[in-house]
Amino acid sequence: MLRKTFYLSFIILVGFTCSNANADDIRHEIEQLKARITELEKKLAEDKDAEPEAELSLDEALDQARQEQQPDEPEPDEFDYTLEETLAQAQPEQPEPFSPGQLDFAAGSQQAMWQSMNPEISVVFDGNFSAGDKLEDIFENIRGFGAGPEFEKGFNLRDVELHVAADVDPYFTAFATFEFNEEEALVEEAVIRDTFLPWGLQLQAGRFLSNIGRINVQHAHDWDFVDRPLVNRLMFDGSLDDIGAQLSWLLPTEQYAMAGIEVFQGDNDGTFNYIGDRIADHSGPRAVTGWFKYSPDTPANHETQFGTFAGYGRHQEEYDLRLVDGYSTFLGFDAVYKYRRPGQHYGHGNVTFEGEYIYRWQDLDYVSARDTTGDDFSQTHPLVGQTQENRQDGYYLQGAYGFAPRWRAGLRWDHVGLTNHTNLHDGRDDFGESYRAAAMVDFTPTEFSRFRVQGGRGSYDTYGGREKAWDLFFQLIVSIGPHGAHEF
Repeated sequence: MLRKTFYLSFIILVGFTCSNANADDIRHEIEQLKARITELEKKLAEDKDAEPEAELSLDEALDQARQEQQPDEPEPDEFDYTLEETLAQAQPEQPEPFSPGQLDFAAGSQQAMWQSMNPEISVVFDGNFSAGDKLEDIFENIRGFGAGPEFEKGFNLRDVELHVAADVDPYFTAFATFEFNEEEALVEEAVIRDTFLPWGLQLQAGRFLSNIGRINVQHAHDWDFVDRPLVNRLMFDGSLDDIGAQLSWLLPTEQYAMAGIEVFQGDNDGTFNYIGDRIADHSGPRAVTGWFKYSPDTPANHETQFGTFAGYGRHQEEYDLRLVDGYSTFLGFDAVYKYRRPGQHYGHGNVTFEGEYIYRWQDLDYVSARDTTGDDFSQTHPLVGQTQENRQDGYYLQGAYGFAPRWRAGLRWDHVGLTNHTNLHDGRDDFGESYRAAAMVDFTPTEFSRFRVQGGRGSYDTYGGREKAWDLFFQLIVSIGPHGAHEF
């Protein structure tokens, strides 16, 4: 094949040189080409065991033959430069270009600078008008539990929520949520979150809502009902939120699966209450929680998620005649199902069901006691050293259905105290169950506003006996500015 290529090149060269030289020159060039071909054939025969060369195209063979006939160009003189070359050499040395990593960092820093000047800011107004029987004092008197009132009769401004979020740099994001109500201003959440950990890991630190269960991590304006379910309100006196750190892991599985562990300072009135030097001083962190969430494969337009969670930490409490110090533990399960009806708009035909169960036990020791409420607590009282065991549980089930575009209706059932007793030094106190049913209808004109009407009726086991009560709410939620995506 190589021989044919050279012969073809020879023919082309003959045709080329005929138009530019006389016959003697042509014969001379032919003899040179024949000698060259003979030399190449001899070399190929000697290197027959070597790797075969790649075949040359016609153009490549022609170029090679021309180059071999041309004399070598002389080296340029050391000072033989054109004016342009001289000016180019006089220019200062240019710095080396950024590496790809340096360029990414510089771009990220510039982006972070702009984002820090223009963070995502939103404001949410959440207010209602409340009416009901014994609305203000019913919760703090439920036996085995106890929590302060959530609303007063009449007009309530539950909160004005200011949310600020931004990307800090290529390694961190941050957000803060400030809550303003009629009595105080407080930091609901202030979180720094990483974006650089590998293997699906993510670390965040600050003050935040624990990711246990369903309702706890949601802000009030994201709920499907005006108020919080009884079990969450009575177990955690509202929500479990604290200062600490969270490490989560998105598992490398085909289905969604995420696990997390949280370490908190430990200061929650309902489950991880801390009084401090009045009883016994324990340095933080004093509480830890863990959770796992899993979503199996489901048909199109159907979504399901299951979760389990647990927590353990120091708990201190003051009763009328004793101060106790010990540990509080809880275990829970949650589930949610969502159906999004295809071909419909603004939530029409969508269905949501969810539920949550929590069981809590507390093992406490008497560290101080007194005989009457008028006496001082004493650490030498005969009851000091006795134990107290609290056992409570509860659950809720709720569902919502989009019966028309932008319109929903929902039902909820609350039930606490299926297990509800306290073991004291002198015997066991058994408490009763409390339950409540609620119904709501809401209208969402746009994603920035919502109006809701809710009514409920409940029966509660209180320290004054069993009491039945009803409640009625008219709620208006208005938001300004962009707001991040909600949890599933």
